Amino acid sequence: MAVIYRAVAGASNGDIKYPHPESRRLPTNIPYVVDNLWEWSRPAGYADRRQCAYGSRSPEEARQSGKGEVYALEFLGDHQLCQLRGHSDAKCHPDVHAVKDAALKALGGYDWSNRTLAEKSLAGRLYIPGLTADEVETVLTEAGLTEADKESLQGAIGFWNDVALVEHGEALPDPQGEIFFTYPDGYVLRALDSA
Repeated sequence: MAVIYRAVAGASNGDIKYPHPESRRLPTNIPYVVDNLWEWSRPAGYADRRQCAYGSRSPEEARQSGKGEVYALEFLGDHQLCQLRGHSDAKCHPDVHAVKDAALKALGGYDWSNRTLAEKSLAGRLYIPGLTADEVETVLTEAGLTEADKESLQGAIGFWNDVALVEHGEALPDPQGEIFFTYPDGYVLRALDSA
């Protein structure tokens, strides 16, 4: 069974943490165009990276964040736990560069980038932070991408192929991969000596 740890400042054993569904996290280390395309291609049932929290595989790893006391997490009810296999951080995933290139190619390559502002404006919205999957679909359609173009672009996105959905009670599949999760029912912080 997977035990997830987090470092939390100003917390106590038994505190319950709830999600903040009204706020969407924007990436700091992932280009917005990549983040948008990851959201567009996210399979059903996988944690929404913009609404998730991040965990650690060990107390030592959690301690390295320097964010406070380390606790084990006990999920309350529903949650979606995902682990990126083969990469300790999403910013290291090959998609970060490959998807930027694939998006530019789908939009018309360097020819697109040399067009006028009016000509670029529809497709340029793909680079706006925090687009939903539906908004990305709209941008791609209005930018003139055919269904075949969209399928080709989706085929260039490998991130979700490297993400494991960890079912309740299962062990984490990767000893080093990034852990992220959504927790609509919240989670309890458990002191390490009581976990």
